Amino acid sequence: MSKTIFASTTHAKVDKTKQDFSGKYRGSAMVPEVLLVHSTEGTGWPGYNGGASAPNATLMPDFANKRVIIRQHFPADRSARALENRAGGVETNTQNVFQVELVGTCDPATHKKWKAAGIQHIYMPEAPDWFIAGVADVLKWLNTGYGTKIQDAAPRGWGSYPGSYGASKTRLSFKEWNNAYGVLGHQHVPENSHGDPGAFPIGKLIAAAKGASTPPAPAPTPAPTPAPAPTPATGPSVASSSLNAGSYNAHGAATFKARTDRYTRRRLASQVDVLDLQEVGNGPNKAGKPNCEMRDRLDARLDDTYRRHIGGDGRYCYSNRDRVEPIASGLITAAKSTWFNGDDKQGSYLVFEKDGVRAMDVSIHLEHRAGAEADKKRVAQILSIVTQALAIAKEWGVDVRNILFVGDTNSEGMVAAAMLKAGWRNVATGTKYEDRPTFIDWDGKAKKRFDYAFVHVTAGPAEFNALHADPEISDHAELVIKRDLTRV
Repeated sequence: MSKTIFASTTHAKVDKTKQDFSGKYRGSAMVPEVLLVHSTEGTGWPGYNGGASAPNATLMPDFANKRVIIRQHFPADRSARALENRAGGVETNTQNVFQVELVGTCDPATHKKWKAAGIQHIYMPEAPDWFIAGVADVLKWLNTGYGTKIQDAAPRGWGSYPGSYGASKTRLSFKEWNNAYGVLGHQHVPENSHGDPGAFPIGKLIAAAKGASTPPAPAPTPAPTPAPAPTPATGPSVASSSLNAGSYNAHGAATFKARTDRYTRRRLASQVDVLDLQEVGNGPNKAGKPNCEMRDRLDARLDDTYRRHIGGDGRYCYSNRDRVEPIASGLITAAKSTWFNGDDKQGSYLVFEKDGVRAMDVSIHLEHRAGAEADKKRVAQILSIVTQALAIAKEWGVDVRNILFVGDTNSEGMVAAAMLKAGWRNVATGTKYEDRPTFIDWDGKAKKRFDYAFVHVTAGPAEFNALHADPEISDHAELVIKRDLTRV
């Protein structure tokens, strides 16, 4: 089997010809740590609004051959779109979940009606063994490829429909959701109201999946760095600016208008190719003001010159409309096993092209808590993000020497040391900026060095072009990095 695309088994036949939505909706990179089970409440193939609300895969019962037929809509390492996701809470679709829709019903009233009418169907609480075996094959495949745990992840069980609908006892809290590993149903997802798949026979599924020996995947480690292509030539220079916009505390919220205007004036007067921003546009902050106001203000003032791309959780990349051509963008979420408080754990990415050379910026923001445990999580987070970013870069034809990781590590050295060991050098090393603090209080007093920029050890020249410490813009300094791309 492919790691990202399921292949036919004894209990599951794959239909590869229909409803592949991966070209239309790319989703966010992820490592599937939860198998999330839905029921369609129908007997046919759902249309999913052309993919706008599709899961990763749909499993249709083949009653004649006692197996399931699978249509995979998105790869296993890409997020799907079947969950509701509200502002200011937790992530749902992008929370490292592989979503499957099972064709059938969990509603006893619907089951009774269909049975009386002679309509052949799957009633989830009474799903036959052959149907469960097909679902189990998907779980085993995820376990082999990604280490998805073969276990029931629901702390309070699987409720019977319709009691499982809405704010039921089975619905997970934000904290439970952020720390879930294994198998869950739609009824368990916070910010959602659906109660499917009802009293699903989870015990039978776990037993079936454990029936065959499936070695667990090793713990996430950085993917091997691709060997550089021979005889490289110097390509164009790229200037990137990175800033933690500091909009998540009372002072930041109260001053975001003036700070946004001051920042945009700088970036319009002194233009760069890419803006890599953190901490903008992630729902209500401590002052009760929605940070999306800052993001929207940035958009309004930058729009004629810079274009914002897909991101989330306050991490965004903007491309200069006149200087680079955007190719792909999205949000990378670190593997759930690396989370500490489920807070800062992402990187938005932008693949772009300049003068015929492709490059990639990854705007990172790591766990912000203090302490040794958080330090270990930060290292694990960055390595998880690097692994996923390398896969994306390979997909889009970006040479490893043309990748930049930049942003707020919340680490004073451990992350930089881990990155160097993995083959990524700190751009500030050996320069006047090497020991310059980048995190400052709003009163302007320098505190700690948290913000870094990393390029591959084989990359061309890269340097800090500027470091702007300005408390009238943010409590973090703005980094401006100039690097020469490698033409392959």
